[in-house]
Amino acid sequence: MSDVKKQHYVPQFYLRSFTDDGFLYAAGRGTNGVGSAFKTRTDGVCAERYLYEIRRWVPKAEDAFVKKGAAEHTFGKIESILASKYESLLGYLDVRKFPIRDVTCEILDHLICLI
Repeated sequence: MSDVKKQHYVPQFYLRSFTDDGFLYAAGRGTNGVGSAFKTRTDGVCAERYLYEIRRWVPKAEDAFVKKGAAEHTFGKIESILASKYESLLGYLDVRKFPIRDVTCEILDHLICLI
């Protein structure tokens, strides 16, 4: 498994929906609530280091995590499926025309289950 340090709690494919040029505006956390706004790429927000990793009670050798990367790898697979269904839905919304009922229901079923 790869060592992915920065793990997103909001998928980047979803964040990209709010960009025009690959960047979005975000607000940092300040001591009194919302801090200053800044422009960033999607990989710069909604992520934490090793968010999905499970730490060992007692580290083994140099590995402090249980099956490092397993959760991130699985979430990546799920997000790939979700991303394609989400892109399909956005495409239909853009042209304001949905496919036949069965196909539309299938897309929505996948999105609901995956979310």
